[in-house]
Amino acid sequence: EYTVIKSRFDALNARQERVLSTMGGVVWREKLEEAVSAADSASSALASDFMSGDIALEQFVNQHLELRMQHHGLDLKRQAAEALLANMPGGLGSGGGGGGSKVGA
Repeated sequence: EYTVIKSRFDALNARQERVLSTMGGVVWREKLEEAVSAADSASSALASDFMSGDIALEQFVNQHLELRMQHHGLDLKRQAAEALLANMPGGLGSGGGGGGSKVGA
C-alpha cells in the first residue's frame, strides 16, 4: 500500500514541478502583468483614437468599458493570487521577486 501511495505522490509532485516551471513564480507574474498592461494599453489607444475623432462616441464608450473591465478584472486576479501565494506555507509564492508592479488605471 505504501508503494502505491508513494508512487501517486511522486507522480503528482512531478506534475506540480512541471506546472510551476512554466507558470510559477516569475513566469506567472510576468504573464499576468503583461496581460494587465496589454488591456491598459488597448484602452489608452482607444481613448487616443476617440480624442482624434477616429471613432464615434457610442463605439468608444462600449469598447472602453469592456477594455477597462478586462484590465481591472485581470489586475484584481493578479493581486488576489499574489496575496494568496505569498501566504502559502513552504514559500510557494516566492518564485523570485517580492510581488508584482502595480499597474494604474
